[in-house]
Amino acid sequence: MPVNSKKGKGVFRSREGAENSFGTVVASGDAVERPALDLKDKKGKWRKHFGEVRQKMGNIESIHTNGQSTVHHILRVFDLSYEYGPCVGVTRLERWERAEALGLDPPSEVKDILLTKEGSEQDEFSQCVFYGEV
Repeated sequence: MPVNSKKGKGVFRSREGAENSFGTVVASGDAVERPALDLKDKKGKWRKHFGEVRQKMGNIESIHTNGQSTVHHILRVFDLSYEYGPCVGVTRLERWERAEALGLDPPSEVKDILLTKEGSEQDEFSQCVFYGEV
């Protein structure tokens, strides 16, 4: 485990007493209810970030995305963004946390998506776009 020399602690903080990636509290054992993922974005929560994602991709129309929501598109672009490190072999949340620990400033919207009930339980949201392919 990498060590942060300034504080003498590991880069990856302990999750004891905090939520783990499966929606449970480690120390007390009490289950934590996660919010549901709004795939249709009725509240417009993902609209601004989706605009940034489209701009990052040159505002070109996505291919092979029939039946997928803006959330799927946001997560796909996160997977394909090299600046956060490799995505194969780790969950999206693990990759997001690694990028955060390394100071790479991953989008908070992605973490918000991954911390929902669907984001933690369903592979289509929790795993990278290459999951099961490589």
